Amino acid sequence: LQLRSDTHTWGIPGGAMDPGEEPAQTAVREIFEETGIRVIPERITSVISGEDFFHTYPNVHQIALVSIMFLCRPVEGEPIVNDEESLEVRYFPRDALPENMIARHRMMVEIALRDDQRTYFRTPDVS
Repeated sequence: LQLRSDTHTWGIPGGAMDPGEEPAQTAVREIFEETGIRVIPERITSVISGEDFFHTYPNVHQIALVSIMFLCRPVEGEPIVNDEESLEVRYFPRDALPENMIARHRMMVEIALRDDQRTYFRTPDVS
């Protein structure tokens, strides 16, 4: 996880796609830029959107995020602060996530930690 410099909360390294980039390429690039760790994406653990994924920028511009969470395998590097977006970068035990973690990021990590091989989607109740 990274301790974000803008909010002083812990979150998942990641970010927006560059034009022409594939989602997995974005994950690899963003993780390296923010942590100094090279990874290989192995599978998608969740695809989530909704009200808790709305974001308002300081200029009051609002966006709706669609978040794709990848389970990645680190292949090179050690966690380091690699850009201005992080104050600290480190691993946490599965059962000891930090208290001051971004709520939607905590939810996505908890879904990934279920080790379910199926991708999680929030779907309306279809009973």
